[in-house]
Amino acid sequence: MKLFRTSSFTAIGALCAATAAHADITAQDAWESYQKFFSLYGETGITIGAETAQNGVITVENIAFSLNQDGVETRGLIEELVFSERGDGTVDVTQPEDFRFTIVMEDGVTVDLLSKLSGAGYNISGDDTAKTYTFDDLGQEFVVERIVVEGEELEQKISFALNGLSGKATVLEGDTLNTIFDVTATDMRANVDMVVPDMPDAPGGTIAFNTLSTALSFGGRMKVPDMSGFSDPDAALAALQQKDYDIVYNHGPSQTNFDIKSPDLAATGQTTTESSSFGAIFTPTSITYDVTAKDTTGTFQDTSFPMPISYTAKAIAFNLLMPTAKTDEPTPFNLDFSLDALAINDMLWGMFDPTAQLPRDPLTLDLDVDGTAKPAFRLLDTNRMIASMMAGAQSELKSLSLK
Repeated sequence: MKLFRTSSFTAIGALCAATAAHADITAQDAWESYQKFFSLYGETGITIGAETAQNGVITVENIAFSLNQDGVETRGLIEELVFSERGDGTVDVTQPEDFRFTIVMEDGVTVDLLSKLSGAGYNISGDDTAKTYTFDDLGQEFVVERIVVEGEELEQKISFALNGLSGKATVLEGDTLNTIFDVTATDMRANVDMVVPDMPDAPGGTIAFNTLSTALSFGGRMKVPDMSGFSDPDAALAALQQKDYDIVYNHGPSQTNFDIKSPDLAATGQTTTESSSFGAIFTPTSITYDVTAKDTTGTFQDTSFPMPISYTAKAIAFNLLMPTAKTDEPTPFNLDFSLDALAINDMLWGMFDPTAQLPRDPLTLDLDVDGTAKPAFRLLDTNRMIASMMAGAQSELKSLSLK
């Protein structure tokens, strides 16, 4: 059963193009739009150093941010933002190529990061109700410069980069900011090389991981919440579900490699995929996920297992529709998992069928579970869910079918 509303995503590009009317905006309009976004993080979350305006150019200096979310503090400084009127009713925005910020976890773990932006910046157009941010061939990289755990700095090289970013995001302005975005990227790269220190209950070791995905696209519609109003993740998730959110991510050929070593373990592996997609839909009453990988392969070797493992598959797909709100009437749910032409290596087959009595044709499987239920509590509100369960509330399964 295919649940995902793919039609909602095919319209995103058209929405981005059509939503913002192109009236003239000034550098002041663009800067005020930024300030409205900053205000979502509370009065004390963002501070502005100096602001100057001259000949259609506004320069804002020393934008400091210090945000605390669920015991995690993020702080940093953007040295300069420049808003320049282009003369055609739009505004160009430029910012420093590099800026640094720090994340401090509740347990004291500190992470220092460097953000590196390359390209020509972006352009803002629109009017008082909606503004469109357009960019072309940008590069964005994050580099972990330092990780400190219990006063000790870890030996590591960690980075994440998106290259060839092009697209647009339209922000609808009102009591809250609603964003429609449609973005592509030529590739995404992530690299992790880390020495894990010894722990009281486990020996240390090394982790090496790298992944490359090409021909990426991101699309969606989402509401930007007031982060200052969320003191716990349950409240954030509850707010997230008050309106519809559609998010989709696709990529073309990709490859991932890993190598893990410790005194007790040595594991290596590689996976490849010709194309993959991930989508999520949030509504006030349900969550839908849709994940698909096509033409995928994998090889793994682990010292705790007597032989290498390898597989190929034409497609692997997972779909989930889950009700999340308390209802008086039965609400549908669905779980769909499918494999298309899954094949494993002969050595692995030999463990289960050493005399080759079973056919070793590629496996195709389609598991489809449908049903209806009456949730007795809101699943994403942990406190209320526990209170309801302690009070004896029980969700009811009304129907179930397996195909």
